[in-house]
Amino acid sequence: MKGNPKILEVLNQLLERERDGIRQYSTHSAICDSYGYAKLVEYLDARAKDEMRHASMLKDRLLFFGSLPTAKQFDKTNIDFKVSKQFVNDHEAELGSANAYNEAIKLAEEVGDNATRKILTEILVDEDRHINDIENYQYQIYQMSEGVFLSTQTD
Repeated sequence: MKGNPKILEVLNQLLERERDGIRQYSTHSAICDSYGYAKLVEYLDARAKDEMRHASMLKDRLLFFGSLPTAKQFDKTNIDFKVSKQFVNDHEAELGSANAYNEAIKLAEEVGDNATRKILTEILVDEDRHINDIENYQYQIYQMSEGVFLSTQTD
């Protein structure tokens, strides 16, 4: 089945966002691992796996349309050694992704591609959950101070 060119372009853009998310979460996980924050490592690895699943869903949709995923790498990652800054960067990235998915869903509706809209909506629900999780962590850091929060993230 041949896909709408606008949809194919947006699917590839979203795929790049997911790849950036994988790199960002994986790098933050490695940093937290080096600090001994095992609970944050578990959280960050789970987020990276979610992003991998999203990337796979987008690739599968592109392939369904007979389109190869693009190999462009924009690398819009924002990595930091400070955990509170990692959450700021992750929050910014997730908000950007949620906005991009909302726009993509509108486009899918406009062109009458309900199957793609359904896939994008499923991913958007995960992105919203990621935003909520990050905001909860940020609030804990605000309430406890970063040092006390981090002391709760070790084994």
